[in-house]
Amino acid sequence: MSARILIIEDKQANLDLMTYLLEAFGYAAGTAMDGAEGLESVRRDPPDLIVCDIHLPGMDGYEVARQLKAHPAHRNIPLIAVTALAMVGDREKVLASGFDGYIAKPIVPETFVSQVEVFLKKSLHAAPRVEMEFPAEPPAAEADGSKHAVLLVVDDSDVELGLMHSVFDPSGYEVIQAADLAQALELARRLTPDLLVSDVNMPGGSGLELLAAIKAEPQLRHIPVILITSTALNETDRQRGLECGATRYIMRPIEPQALLSQVEACLRSIKKQTLGDILLVDDIAANSDVVQSILEPSGYTVRVAFSADEAFKLASQRTPDLMLTDMHMPAAGGLSLARAFRSDPSLRSVQIAVSSASFASAQEYAEAQALGVSAYISRPIEAAKLLAEVSALLKSAKES
Repeated sequence: MSARILIIEDKQANLDLMTYLLEAFGYAAGTAMDGAEGLESVRRDPPDLIVCDIHLPGMDGYEVARQLKAHPAHRNIPLIAVTALAMVGDREKVLASGFDGYIAKPIVPETFVSQVEVFLKKSLHAAPRVEMEFPAEPPAAEADGSKHAVLLVVDDSDVELGLMHSVFDPSGYEVIQAADLAQALELARRLTPDLLVSDVNMPGGSGLELLAAIKAEPQLRHIPVILITSTALNETDRQRGLECGATRYIMRPIEPQALLSQVEACLRSIKKQTLGDILLVDDIAANSDVVQSILEPSGYTVRVAFSADEAFKLASQRTPDLMLTDMHMPAAGGLSLARAFRSDPSLRSVQIAVSSASFASAQEYAEAQALGVSAYISRPIEAAKLLAEVSALLKSAKES
């Protein structure tokens, strides 16, 4: 049987985070928000281990330690200090006051539970969690250390948002956060993330409603969505989520490494399925809709930008295989955007095609050639010609 652990901490966010992590690994976590409440909890139902903050209202952690270690029935319970103290001699003072160990704040989710387990008997360690869904795969780090995917994380809980950021960001993901459905949709339209991870039960719009809204918009429907719930998960709920278009539907609490594995496996699956990543740039939504409706059903991943600035930002987040841009746009046209790509070391090798409803001038044509623009596609778009041109450009890129 796994250990029962008492957490004495007056800051709700810290209390929630430590409770979440311990329960995610299979431990039973009790809580107290001051020293007196903590001591009463120990007297009433002695735990297997105690995690205690130093700076508590009223009775501080030092006094909690003194009273526990003075009590014959409680002195052998492992007692761990969790504190932001960082001065020379602080660690020695903590240990001298009766604490058996010391974990520094801020809490590191990836290591917190293993630090606690050092003070537990092996017989009290939680059994390894068995995830019911997908096989774990280790995250694939980018060789150059750059962010390798953009994740939009949606949850109305600041604690959950902070936890997911602390899990995903060190693993090489760019993490964008939203607290509700409206904010999530606005960010998705503006930034086109690679993956969306959303809580199911949120005020102001559930995860299922967000999923339906994402799948209803042509420029967003390709984004995979993982739904997470903290309420009891039954097969009916899970099936409903998957039928609505969720890529995965999983249960909290979940170990950080298991969550990473779910995300990485999902992204790898998308990469295997797509024929290429196309960045489509046009200030007229109707033009983008036509091209997107041709490319996506044929197996291409399409991200849409409505200006040169937006296109450059999306490309910087994830390098596309091909950029198809309108020649004439307000502020900065397709050739200006091509010039910006060729000036950026991380984007200069991207294949570029331009489209226009009018013929290019001799000067524009010469400049396009000088910038390495690979194709000129005239409008109105013909589906067969577009697909043939895109396929040839991507094949050429792979062979070069």
